[in-house]
Amino acid sequence: MWSRGITDRQAARWARTRRGGRLRFILLYGVLGWGVLAGIIVAALRWWAEQGSLAQHVALSVIVFAVTGVGWGAWMWRVGERGYRRWEQGRAGSSSA
Repeated sequence: MWSRGITDRQAARWARTRRGGRLRFILLYGVLGWGVLAGIIVAALRWWAEQGSLAQHVALSVIVFAVTGVGWGAWMWRVGERGYRRWEQGRAGSSSA
């Protein structure tokens, strides 16, 4: 996500995001933002290709993708925190010089 470091603007945005907390981030961005959305898209594609029960496709896909969304959100939180810590260290190092 931020392999080359983050800008001051990105750091400010992440600071606002992290104030909401890890759990909120995982639920909003991992479960809802990625998991449920991806589940609905995959369910619609599977239903269109297989012509089965739409409700069954949606239920299965949303459950599977919501669970994997927890992992995705947790990983993205970790990446964001790592970038933010590096930014903080860089700022502390440049102010003490």
